[in-house]
Amino acid sequence: MSETTVRDRAWLVVIDALREQESITATDVQDRADVSRPVARGVLHAAEEDGLLTRESERSHTYKPAMWLIRAVEDPSYRRAVETLIEEEQATNGA
Repeated sequence: MSETTVRDRAWLVVIDALREQESITATDVQDRADVSRPVARGVLHAAEEDGLLTRESERSHTYKPAMWLIRAVEDPSYRRAVETLIEEEQATNGA
């Protein structure tokens, strides 16, 4: 099995925030995952591009779970399916 990368650690922090329906910043990811700021920002931007996170504006540094995801999380089976898709995406793309 392959070793966990810094991007993996950053994604796990983002996944936890999604799971808990919490807002998150690059500083949060940087501190919790012990990664560089560019890695933290890159993962947040990727999650935003994938529609998992949103920001109020381009200038905002706080990311929030996308509204469709928050509504979907109420269904435990859907929630687990989303988590599985994220995990598979990470494994496939080496994120």
